[in-house]
Amino acid sequence: MVRVKGDHWTADFTIARALAEAYRASGKDEIVYLCVGDPEGAATSLGPRAGQELLAYYPNVLGTVEEPVRRGDLPRALRRLADEWPGAFIIGIEAVGGAAEDVGFIEVTDRGLAPASFDVGAGWPTDVGVLATLWTDSPPERLEPTEYNRVLRITDAIIDGQIRFLQRVKKYLPEL
Repeated sequence: MVRVKGDHWTADFTIARALAEAYRASGKDEIVYLCVGDPEGAATSLGPRAGQELLAYYPNVLGTVEEPVRRGDLPRALRRLADEWPGAFIIGIEAVGGAAEDVGFIEVTDRGLAPASFDVGAGWPTDVGVLATLWTDSPPERLEPTEYNRVLRITDAIIDGQIRFLQRVKKYLPEL
């Protein structure tokens, strides 16, 4: 597990390094993103926004602004993962709630997505979870401008971390 302050200038490097280590240790080849959230939510839109941006760099993404994977959609998304990408390395991206001192932090964890996102009895649906703690108690309906700015910076750090990770493992080779 790696934990990093989401608006720190090295957050994306830290995320990329942690993902690369987990990916290499898995022995898997194909990578798939499962970006969970509600694009209409103030803070829960992080997953679909990240997924939408990642599509510009990598094709295997479930959960975008146009085709979101909300918590209720997870059984369908998991079936699709099993059908289309069996044996793939699955990276889950989601905004979560937590303790006040954790708000603003990103965690890369082998525990996968947040337990409240799915039936734990079914097993963890991802190899790695990239979880951004954005609220305490329950997801906010509105964000103050400073909170909105922080959510955007954290979302950008997660996206940039994914791009660096994909470059590091030679899955995205940009033309310069």
